[in-house]
Amino acid sequence: MSNYNKEGNNILQKLKSNILICEDTVLRFKKIESPSFICSEHLKLINIFQELITAYSYQLNSINDMSEIINMDLFLNGKNMENGELEKLGPILLSILTKSSNLAFNSNIQL
Repeated sequence: MSNYNKEGNNILQKLKSNILICEDTVLRFKKIESPSFICSEHLKLINIFQELITAYSYQLNSINDMSEIINMDLFLNGKNMENGELEKLGPILLSILTKSSNLAFNSNIQL
């Protein structure tokens, strides 16, 4: 098997793996009842992972079994969606960390 075919198969496997990871993450997040102080961030995280499933699906559907891009517009749309959603993760995680730290700090003050 040539290096190209190995890399192509790796791309297909990586996209499939990413979809499964995101689906599992969405299911796990939906099973969690988030604390009220991070409820909006919790919902945003669910939405981001649902959008990532769509983005990875677009990319996967634009590649044939030979790992050739057969629909560049669909692939680029999926890649742009992926990048956009991943950029949203940092601020949301930072917000959760900040709110959690503030809650812990305020709880310690009240003790």
